[in-house]
Amino acid sequence: MANEAAKKRLDELLPKLKKAPQDGDLWEELYANTRPFVYSIAFRSLRGVKALAEEATQQTFLRVFRYCDFKEFSDAEEFLAYLSTISRHCAIDTGKKEAPHSPTALDLLACDFLPSQPNPEQRQRAREELQNVLDHLGGDDSRLVHLLMAGLSLTEVAKRLGVTYPAAAVRIHRLRLKLLNRLKRKGLND
Repeated sequence: MANEAAKKRLDELLPKLKKAPQDGDLWEELYANTRPFVYSIAFRSLRGVKALAEEATQQTFLRVFRYCDFKEFSDAEEFLAYLSTISRHCAIDTGKKEAPHSPTALDLLACDFLPSQPNPEQRQRAREELQNVLDHLGGDDSRLVHLLMAGLSLTEVAKRLGVTYPAAAVRIHRLRLKLLNRLKRKGLND
């Protein structure tokens, strides 16, 4: 969803959804504007398996419909961060359910800087560096990573942290960005 026009439209749509969260036309527009973004995350997270990416995309929007409180978001970037995290977690859940070798939380953390089909050396280097980064995290971030690595769902993570579902999704997204930036600085995006 790098398209600036789409982000601008989402910035216009979010306040309307805050006022009328049950408006079907607004939901249809939200879905139409964000579906390609969600699908691309699910597709990449599930290593290009189209059927699983479709399932994860649908599950993402079901969760958003069920749990989203639009008052939590001030702009498109925050909402997209939330949507990104939900999509990744739906991909994990779908992968666990459908595929014997589903992506792990570690794989999803690495998917933005590794090539689509990393070789074993790239994957091992990423795992080692990610573990090094994780070993140096502060208390809250470390707790969040351990909950994710334990395979907890986003709902369970939110409950354990004592925060709302959207707040947990945003925290996870921010942690991913922090980890990704550090790993990129270490040269793992080569």
